[in-house]
Amino acid sequence: MKKIDIDKVDLFKLVSEVNIDVKPITIVNDKGKNVVLISEEYYKSISKTLGLANMSNYQENIKNENNMRKGIKQL
Repeated sequence: MKKIDIDKVDLFKLVSEVNIDVKPITIVNDKGKNVVLISEEYYKSISKTLGLANMSNYQENIKNENNMRKGIKQL
């Protein structure tokens, strides 16, 4: 991930670069509060991945709960 000092930021250039490369850029400041600039395409990809991961976890939790209920009924 590319890092750039906040004092040297040309936002229009960075936006163009991020959209072309589709790679995040960290903008560093002197207070230790950095930001990461990502393209919309990259953001949508991350959001979709997280959504699918959550759906998978949710489905696994339901399956585990159903198995637990079956086990309790057998007692």
